[in-house]
Amino acid sequence: MSEDNPQIDAEAREVFRLLESGNDEYEALWYWFREVSMTSFNALYKLLDIHFDYIQGEAFYNDKLKDTVTLLEQKDLLKRDDGAYIVELEDLPPALIKKSDGASLYITRDLSAVLYRTATFDPSRILYVVGQEQSIHFKQLEQVTHLLGLKTVIEHVPFGLILKGGKKMSTRQGKVVLLEDIIAEVEAAVLKTLEEKQSQLTNKQETASEIAIASVKFYDLKNDRLSIYDFKIDEMLAFEGDTALYIMYTYARMQSILRKSGYANNGKDSFRFEENMWAILKHLKSYNEVLEIAAVNYTPSSICRYTLQLCRHFNSYYNVERILGSANEASKMMLLEVVSKNIEEAMQLLGIKLIKEI
Repeated sequence: MSEDNPQIDAEAREVFRLLESGNDEYEALWYWFREVSMTSFNALYKLLDIHFDYIQGEAFYNDKLKDTVTLLEQKDLLKRDDGAYIVELEDLPPALIKKSDGASLYITRDLSAVLYRTATFDPSRILYVVGQEQSIHFKQLEQVTHLLGLKTVIEHVPFGLILKGGKKMSTRQGKVVLLEDIIAEVEAAVLKTLEEKQSQLTNKQETASEIAIASVKFYDLKNDRLSIYDFKIDEMLAFEGDTALYIMYTYARMQSILRKSGYANNGKDSFRFEENMWAILKHLKSYNEVLEIAAVNYTPSSICRYTLQLCRHFNSYYNVERILGSANEASKMMLLEVVSKNIEEAMQLLGIKLIKEI
C-alpha cells in the first residue's frame, strides 16, 4: 500500500504524467483496462435497465486540457505558485490547475468538461451527483467557471456514505462489496422466500430477479440523500416495512382484485364517495406537490415515502372494507384503479419495474 511505501505514490504520479503525455505503453494498458471495465459496467447497466445518451470519461477531455489552461492564462486567472499553477479563489483554497511536473488534476479535467459541455449542449445547469466529501472541489469548480464568465449553473448534488456492517466502503483500499454480488444474494433470498410461501408462479427465477433489482434500487433511494445508512439485506426484503417488496405485494394484491372483478372503466360510471376513502383521496391529492419537492431538492426519497404511505392507506382501507361484491363496487374499483396507476407511475419515476403477481 502507498501508505507504507511513499515510493509507490511517486511512481504512480510519474506514470500518470507519462500517460497524459501520450506514452504508447501506458496508453495501451489504459485502453485495455477501459475496455474490460466498460464491458463489465455495461452488463450491469443492462441488468439495472439503465441507459445513457453519452458516455465520455475523463480521457475524452485529454486533448482539451491545453486549451483550458490557455483560456485561464488569457483571462489572467492563472498564477504560478512553487512551480505549480493555481487560480486564487475567494473564501476557498486555491484551485490547483497544473502540478509542478506538468500533470493535470481533477479540477483541470472537470473544467475542460464544463467548457466542452457548455459549447456543445448549452445547458442551463450541470449536476454532479458525487459524495458530500467532495463539496469543496465543486465549490472551487463553480467559482472558477464564474470567473470565466460562464452562465451555466454548476450544482453539486451530494449524497451520504453507504456502510456495510457498520464500516465505510472504500474502492481505494479494496473495502467494497460488488453490486453484482449483492443482487445475486438478494435474488437467492427472494427465491427462497417464494418457495417457503409456496408461490404458484411458474417463472419464480425471473420474478426473484426482478424483485431483487427493485429491492436494491428502492432500499438505496428511500433513504434521505445526505444520510449515512447501512446496507442490510434482511431489512430490504421485509414484506411489512419500508421496502419495495411491501409496495410490490400491495400492488399485486390490487391487480388480483382488478382481474377477479373484470372491471373496465368505460367512463360511464359515476363515482360515489364514502368516508373510508378520504385518507386515500387526500394522499393522492398531494402527489404533484411531492413530485415538485423531489425535483427541486433532488430527493427521490420523497417519492418513496409518498408511495409507501399510499400503500399503507390502501391496506388499511382494504382490511376494513369489502370491495368485490359490495354495494358500491364500481366506485371502489375506480378508486383501486387510480391508486394502482399512481403507484405504477411513482415507481416508474424511480426506475423500478413492478410485477403484477407474487
